[in-house]
Amino acid sequence: MPNPEPRTKNRVRGRANYNHFSAIDEFCSAQFLMYEDLNQIAQLKFNKEVESISSQTRDQVKDAQNEYAALTGSAGLRSGQHEAAICRRQIGGAEQLVRALYRVWLDLIKERRGYIARPDIGFIAGKIEGYARTQKGHLHRAFSQQRMGAVVNLMT
Repeated sequence: MPNPEPRTKNRVRGRANYNHFSAIDEFCSAQFLMYEDLNQIAQLKFNKEVESISSQTRDQVKDAQNEYAALTGSAGLRSGQHEAAICRRQIGGAEQLVRALYRVWLDLIKERRGYIARPDIGFIAGKIEGYARTQKGHLHRAFSQQRMGAVVNLMT
């Protein structure tokens, strides 16, 4: 039995034509190179967003801690509800960061091309997915260090 040809190519009248999926793969690879120069701009814009969102999140966590301390008269003790409130604020901050990264890349690509094509969505989704996974790891580590065991078990 002869070796089948790779799935990425279809033979038509003796010449190789790439099918739809390999064309998208090639386009995405070329697109990554095409957007390589936008990477520095995206990083600068995103760093600005990170500073702002992180500051807001820190302030919200401090406010929650201060509110609880005022209610209980003690800053050292925590209840499950208090831990959950702090976690919700930290998770909200992480979600805002992921959305900010999405907006930065969406705006840069739309500014350059004037529209968003289907391969652009894959490119942006790849960036977002990796960053979201990193944020989940950071939250997991932070909750473990803060001894929020119930929350850590829910995240795994």
